[in-house]
Amino acid sequence: MVLPPKDHPRYKSLLAREKLVEASDVVAKQGLIAHGRGEAFDYLLGEQTCLPALKRN
Repeated sequence: MVLPPKDHPRYKSLLAREKLVEASDVVAKQGLIAHGRGEAFDYLLGEQTCLPALKRN
């Protein structure tokens, strides 16, 4: 499992997604697509990307 850095603004969301990927025999791929689509929708509602997320490693 690829763990996101704990200071990432979407740490909990990315961790949940990684857990879904690990359980790929349980969750349909469409569920992972829907997860990402929901986060994209947050931006349509006006969510701003915070500075730590904009920083490149």
